[in-house]
Amino acid sequence: MKRAQDKLPEFRNSNSGVLPRLRIPLHIHIATVISLLLLLVATVIVVSNQVVDRNAAIEETKNAFQSLGEIMRGKIEALYGPVETAVESTADSIDLFAPDKIFYLDTVKLLAKRLSETDHIFALYYGNHGGNFVYVSNVGANVLHSEAVYRSWIITRPTQQDFDRTEYLLDKNLNVLSMEILGNNGYDPRTRPWYQTALKTPGTVQTAPYVFFETNDVGVTIARRTDKGSGVVGGDLTLQTLSAALRENKLSDGSFAIIFEDSKKILAAAEVEHVIKVEHQNDRPVAVHQALHSSDIPVYRTLARLVGNVAKESVKEIETENEKWIVWLSPLTLGHDHNAVLSLLSPSDEVFADVYERMRTNLIIALFGIATGLLASWLVANSMARPIGKLTDEAFRMRQFDLEEREPVNSRIVEVRKLSQAVQILKRSLNDFARYVPAQVVRRLVAGEMTSDIGGVRTQITVLFTDVAEFTAISETMEPMELMADISEYLAVLSQTLIENGAMIDKYIGDAVMAVWNAPVSQEKHAQMACKATLEAVAAISDLNKRRADAGKPPLHTRFGLHSGDAVVGNVGSAERMNYTALGETVNLAARLESFNKQTGTMILISETVQQEISEVHLTRIVDMMRPKGAAHPVRIYELLSDGQYGLNQIEASGHLRSWQQCYEFYTSREWARAVDAFDQHIARYPEDGAAKIFRKRAFTYIKNPPSDEWDGVFTARVK
Repeated sequence: MKRAQDKLPEFRNSNSGVLPRLRIPLHIHIATVISLLLLLVATVIVVSNQVVDRNAAIEETKNAFQSLGEIMRGKIEALYGPVETAVESTADSIDLFAPDKIFYLDTVKLLAKRLSETDHIFALYYGNHGGNFVYVSNVGANVLHSEAVYRSWIITRPTQQDFDRTEYLLDKNLNVLSMEILGNNGYDPRTRPWYQTALKTPGTVQTAPYVFFETNDVGVTIARRTDKGSGVVGGDLTLQTLSAALRENKLSDGSFAIIFEDSKKILAAAEVEHVIKVEHQNDRPVAVHQALHSSDIPVYRTLARLVGNVAKESVKEIETENEKWIVWLSPLTLGHDHNAVLSLLSPSDEVFADVYERMRTNLIIALFGIATGLLASWLVANSMARPIGKLTDEAFRMRQFDLEEREPVNSRIVEVRKLSQAVQILKRSLNDFARYVPAQVVRRLVAGEMTSDIGGVRTQITVLFTDVAEFTAISETMEPMELMADISEYLAVLSQTLIENGAMIDKYIGDAVMAVWNAPVSQEKHAQMACKATLEAVAAISDLNKRRADAGKPPLHTRFGLHSGDAVVGNVGSAERMNYTALGETVNLAARLESFNKQTGTMILISETVQQEISEVHLTRIVDMMRPKGAAHPVRIYELLSDGQYGLNQIEASGHLRSWQQCYEFYTSREWARAVDAFDQHIARYPEDGAAKIFRKRAFTYIKNPPSDEWDGVFTARVK
């Protein structure tokens, strides 16, 4: 019987008689409310624009620019002033050196001391008319000496053709840590901009931005010719340092600062690439100094058309193709009479943002009643949309197989609460379902990446079979509940290790496990993944057996069989019940390899296909040539050796493999007596090698009853 709320009201018209009642989705209701709210806000903004005192906003912005400009001016002066002082004092000190003593460590230590006293300076150096040069900088990150604080080179030219360059590393106390004679790097101070500019100009000068020779950093040099005129002292200031000073304080998120000369060449900007473009000539980086009008920044080009000589502070409004800007301009003196302009730019939208906010606040107060209604509408819409949005997110997480338990979605709406409960139940059900079906399969089914149709595809996979040796005998000594607990603990340890290494657990067959790699999800190097998983499983089971021994329980020795090859992977069964599995000879051979461990006294057997994939990663040894029951052709099988197997370390394992290989060659060459002797010696050295004992027994048997002349070393399995 239907409930009353399930019966839908109906509309009727004269043609068909009945039409279903129009149903509008919840999100449309919410969108309608929000649209009305936005319409009202837009109307308020239009009205408020009519009463805004725009001049007051400009004045307020100008005051803010002035305050910020003074801060930046102080920072720029704090950068230039100490550098100039260091250069000037160094130039005076250099003149006190005797000409034949100036290119020695005393000069290096003088420069290093000046460098330590000056913040932000990048390097300090001296060059003269003979092309001689002394350079000191703070060490870079690529200097390996841990105590090094200063790096220096001294270049001397005894003759026009000779070139000597020596590099020193000094600690913080100016002690020499190392000295190295270096080759000719082609550096000549006389060709550099700082030297040429200072030599021609009295007093302290500043270069345009250029690329530093040694480090390829970009910056400016403040230089001064010594009073005696014998050379030039220079100090470097990187554009990165200047840019950092311009970035530290901002009027708004989109605002920035630049410094340019009266010639409209850019001296500094928040981003170094706005100042220069670095190009290469003759395999050396060179700097192209940008001007405002040639910049890639639209607002720079617009500014270049409007500004001339800036003699006093001013505020301008400029407009590019897409934006409007408020620009503050102020004269700036860098160093000794180096005239420049400091400019702060901010988008108009950000400048007037606070003004707009104040106007909106006043209107909200005036229209309190309307705002209260809008707020109530928003709260209702939000209370309806938020839980539904959370449930939608939960649904998408479930599709990604994220089944983590989270706090249920609470809502006053009954239907939403019921839907939340249903989602929680579905998540728990999927979690439980994944315990019965491989999680990879469930994840792909939920995500819609595969279907439940019966059928499969042929693909290459790696298959692992495991089995507990003598499990039947062990189980006969245990109570059913105890046996169930033990085997569950064992399978949990084994399965967790395999799954952590990318395996899909195909099925449990009593104490046996079948696992698959490269299905249903594609995996590169799946054979290596499977071998790594197997070796880790051996270690995990060994730890489990230690705990069992402490509890007085017998160990669970596990045998493994691994093979890679083509198989059909897909859904097998009926429409009512099916299983995602792999079928084919690859699966059968993996099962035979696991069983064949009993015939060879081994623990992990792998096929030749697997061995070829993992031989460079893991230790293996050939064990036998086996013809599985019912197979037409024999297969070469190998043992995968785990760490510490047979009580051997890595070095001893190499000796073990060589010894085994010699025994095996005697065996396959039908030299039975020599094989027996070799196996006896091998077993004496490695008494835990079960395979050696079995092959020794075979060889001994063949001494008395040799196989036929057609014998090719192949062991034919009589059972599966």
